Amino acid sequence: MPTDGRSDDPSHGRRLGHVREAACLAHVVPGVSLRIPLANGQHLFVSHVCLGADLDPCQLRSALIVDRNHGIRLLSDTIVDAEIVSGLAHLGGGIYQRSAGATDDERWFTSTLHPDQLIDTLRDCAQDGAATVESAAIEVVVKPDADLGVSAVCIRCVDSTCAGLLDEVAVRALAMCLVAELVGDLDRTTN
Repeated sequence: MPTDGRSDDPSHGRRLGHVREAACLAHVVPGVSLRIPLANGQHLFVSHVCLGADLDPCQLRSALIVDRNHGIRLLSDTIVDAEIVSGLAHLGGGIYQRSAGATDDERWFTSTLHPDQLIDTLRDCAQDGAATVESAAIEVVVKPDADLGVSAVCIRCVDSTCAGLLDEVAVRALAMCLVAELVGDLDRTTN
């Protein structure tokens, strides 16, 4: 056990969750680069597109999986945070838009729900917003990463009919996923 007490820090798990979410996005969304500040004041640069990167997203993902599954803690005690520096623009509230060589017709977010529950939640969201989404051509793609315990969700317009609804649909979908995550957390703590 580290003597600095970091393992007892309640923010430790949330921080690592944020790092896993960023790693998931970097792994599945082309062109995403991350800056990973370390406890010693240095940082790692994670990128597929930059030749000078310290790691590519696959290597970061692998290190996080080893930490999570085997308790080795290669990076988990030294990583302070994760910051997306390119490839995605944060629109607020955990929703991102691709920014590197992409169109503005898709939104991304992450969820820690089990992929089956995530898909059910997103279906419920589509049914709740049927009047709004009915006339729009919106596609939802779920990219689960069971090893990281995170799924990336992409909501995109298939044609121009949904351009004005994309943000509304993405916010509603993320909100429903966050509520399901919270309910799941409460169920686990009461059982």
